[in-house]
Amino acid sequence: MIYNLSKKIYLSYRPELADSFFKRARGMIGRDFNSIGCDAIVFPRCNTIHTLFMTRKLDIIFVDDENKIVGLRKKLPPWIPFVRCGKGKTTIELPPGTIEATRTEMGDILNLRSEVVPELAKQLREKKIIQSVESMVSFKESKK
Repeated sequence: MIYNLSKKIYLSYRPELADSFFKRARGMIGRDFNSIGCDAIVFPRCNTIHTLFMTRKLDIIFVDDENKIVGLRKKLPPWIPFVRCGKGKTTIELPPGTIEATRTEMGDILNLRSEVVPELAKQLREKKIIQSVESMVSFKESKK
């Protein structure tokens, strides 16, 4: 899960890590978050993206090595050849409106490896936000 430590709010409950060539190349092309069962895609070692061939807007967050937000793009439209943030080290793609809804701002610090304590997991399951703690995406670094 992705948690904004500065605002004390979750940005994502079911992020997907783009840790393979195929996942990085595909991103959100030809799909939406509901159809792929996640609510964010995290691209490590990435400071440039595109929205070519996409059909939906995206919110984009760029973070540095310390997970401090160094770039934001709200409701980025499809067919943009490239969007770059020189200081960015990781890029997060989110559904449009997430940045505004969570009041996320430049300089906020994110926890990209947030875990749910048992009490919160129970509350989230009751609200149908998550199905079980075991369904959380692991952010183990791929060995490359």
